[in-house]
Amino acid sequence: MSRGLVLAALVVAAGPAFAQDDFSFRRTRVVGQPQCLLWPVRDYVYHLDAAGSARTPGDTEVGAIEAAFDSWRAVSRTCSDYRFVRSADWKREVVVGFDKEHRSDNYNIITFRERSCDDVVAGDDVCWDTETCGNQYDCWEHGMGTIALTTSTYSLADGRVLDADIELNASDSDNNPGFLFTTVDSPPCVGVHAPNCVSTDLQNTMTHEIGHVVGLDHVPDVGSTMQPTAPEGETRKRVIDSGSVEGFCSIYPRYQPPNQCVALTNPSVVLQADGRGTGCDAAPGALAAVGWLSALALLRARRRPGARRRAAA
Repeated sequence: MSRGLVLAALVVAAGPAFAQDDFSFRRTRVVGQPQCLLWPVRDYVYHLDAAGSARTPGDTEVGAIEAAFDSWRAVSRTCSDYRFVRSADWKREVVVGFDKEHRSDNYNIITFRERSCDDVVAGDDVCWDTETCGNQYDCWEHGMGTIALTTSTYSLADGRVLDADIELNASDSDNNPGFLFTTVDSPPCVGVHAPNCVSTDLQNTMTHEIGHVVGLDHVPDVGSTMQPTAPEGETRKRVIDSGSVEGFCSIYPRYQPPNQCVALTNPSVVLQADGRGTGCDAAPGALAAVGWLSALALLRARRRPGARRRAAA
């Protein structure tokens, strides 16, 4: 990853206000505020965990992840100058989340968690209270019925996203089974989980999670990329639906500042970002972290100090 600092300044002018909820898409809102999440810079620079996944054949997981990003790149070419940029694979310790003490060291990571924290962390470990077990022990610390989690850190003042990381629940345990991420096109797995049939499709999952990265929230519409359920064998989220396309294009119009859900009170406010790629620093202000799940059922809320995480059970 380049160690050079990127300095970006964006002047947000008064313009048309976009509602948070549209008939075909929904944007993610700042907690307790009318503003929505958006990137002040025009790219999402990401790293793949070099460890990859031991449960997918060869490097097929890389191809599936890149296919998901290619789908969003194709959408961007139709309406936006927003870029999805793959940087060097991450070979150091993986840390999910935003480090406020070392802001210039932040990075966006995509990683597979291949063991459950319940299997490797003592029940009295303080990391359970601080919700840091995943980083300390390289394990999946969220609900076992959850397919994937995107954690984005943003400014509470105006919704500027500073960091977004994606974890995939590839835990392999008799007591705490996660999901077998597959990369083939067909057939659906029936009664067995194997890499030569479609169990939990990785491209399907990643296309959904990237939607969260850019600021789209769950919608209940069957057939939407942002629908919060993903049954075994599903691949239809690989194709980004028209509503999600509309949402992305309305947030990041080509050669124009990103659109907020509401017009800002001060139309000449300047947003500044300073950091490596999209691991950006921000103007002083409170930060929050929000996580989205790709997947299985009803939304529930969990809270930890200084953060808010939305999850599905």
